[in-house]
Amino acid sequence: MFVRRVETTDFAGLVIAVAVAGAALATWVGPGPIATGVVALALAVIGLRIVWQDLADFTIPDAATLALGLIGLTARIGDGAYLGETPIASIGLASLDAAICGGVLLGLREGYYRLRGHDGIGLGDVKLAAAGGVLLGTVGLSWAVLGASLTSLAVIGLSRILPALARAVPLTDRIAFGAVLAPALWTTWLVGQILPGVLGQP
Repeated sequence: MFVRRVETTDFAGLVIAVAVAGAALATWVGPGPIATGVVALALAVIGLRIVWQDLADFTIPDAATLALGLIGLTARIGDGAYLGETPIASIGLASLDAAICGGVLLGLREGYYRLRGHDGIGLGDVKLAAAGGVLLGTVGLSWAVLGASLTSLAVIGLSRILPALARAVPLTDRIAFGAVLAPALWTTWLVGQILPGVLGQP
């Protein structure tokens, strides 16, 4: 147990270090294909980490969520500086987006608990939504959540009619939402980079 805990801690530090280094490099080189590629790669690695753990035990690693948020914050500071915005203003707007996005999911979590008597949304999903708000802004996160929700429904629907998929994705009363939200965050961010302003990202 102790060895596994140390390995997890070391990996968490590595994820955060790589994320910050990648985002810092992207900020330094300025907007363009190099920055987009670096950030996209870092987000993909973090997203895969989230998918793997959420599918394994229905938890989302805090280190990966923090790394995603740090990438979003660094990128927003860099983009803001390019547009003449002060770092304080960029941080303030990112914090507001995080509070709104995380707060909405937290409200849904509390409402579901009071209605049904058990948790329907994990705290990991709430934290991931807050980090996604930093990365995408409130409108961008709305698109990501919509995409993740539709993907979840599609997988469930197809698994009911396709035996092979049902064996690969066994149905339970729980959905690893972070496993579909993380790729949706990556996709939404990338679409926003390729088609600026289409999804309302900052």
